Amino acid sequence: MTDQVLKRCELLVKNREAIRKKFRSEDNLVSVVTALMFTSKDLEADVEKMSECRKLLKKNTSAFSQLRDISELMIASRMTLSDDPGKYLEDIKTVYNRIGKISLINTEYMAAASIQVCDMDRADDIDEIVSKAEEIMKRMSKDHPVLTSKDDAPGAIFLAIADRSIDNIMSDIEEGYNYLKKINKIKAGADAIQGLCEVLAITSGDMIKKCDRAVRITKTFKDLDAPYASDHMLSSLGALAELDIDPEILASEIIEAAAYLEDKDGFKKDNMDRQKRMMYASLLVADIYGNTPDMMSNSVISNTVTLIKAEQMKVLMSLASSLISSLLTVVLEKSESEE
Repeated sequence: MTDQVLKRCELLVKNREAIRKKFRSEDNLVSVVTALMFTSKDLEADVEKMSECRKLLKKNTSAFSQLRDISELMIASRMTLSDDPGKYLEDIKTVYNRIGKISLINTEYMAAASIQVCDMDRADDIDEIVSKAEEIMKRMSKDHPVLTSKDDAPGAIFLAIADRSIDNIMSDIEEGYNYLKKINKIKAGADAIQGLCEVLAITSGDMIKKCDRAVRITKTFKDLDAPYASDHMLSSLGALAELDIDPEILASEIIEAAAYLEDKDGFKKDNMDRQKRMMYASLLVADIYGNTPDMMSNSVISNTVTLIKAEQMKVLMSLASSLISSLLTVVLEKSESEE
């Protein structure tokens, strides 16, 4: 593990401990994801400012709002990191209300999607984004009615943010799906394959080459005797496939980071399983190698919301949709930096 990755791991642990101490009643995964937000900016968590921002959030939102559910501390963290917490909150509320007009979206994803739109500085474009996301959902439902559900809405919103036409996006998803399922014959379920293709379609470029790289990364983890993800988590590898780093180096860094975290409070076996720990380690490593300072704070939110929902309802397969959006911002940030 490189010194840079080790330092990020140490800062993540420190931030998680500080947040957990201040907000003891919060779910452990919420403590982890909020710690990641500060860690991605190489900052120590300002828990006192977080507390003040949380009070401001509660004062300005209904007790029954999804903004006051699982996402509450996450939003408070983003407010803390913003230059103007009050304005950030107003932007979140505006975007949240507009996203709520989308018929094909589960309410638990609305707050997460709102945070992601605002963090991409696209709040002023929300009407355009919502319209595009709705069209993407309709076309996905038409092409693959059995595979498409409300859980795909967060991914559709990210696809709508991308500077690509709907025709090109849908063409890439279909090409990648047919290639992986019928030609490559990848050993994964149809839902997982579609999720992976949605991630890969966020950027332009040769879709087949991107699919091959994702498959190669999967194989690399298996060759190192550390399978990264089960079938329903395959889609998260799509963003890793966009990173300009040798798959073996990438996999080794993630494995070593996960091993380091396993001995720390909040990341031990009794706190989270191996797959979650690997996922958070991959986000941390991707943030470094992707050279995208804002990636972490944007990409982990939807995933963590669904992880918690899944644990509460004991429905682990619901992870599929959140992982479609989990690492999309890696790709978005990478694409924008290349323009």
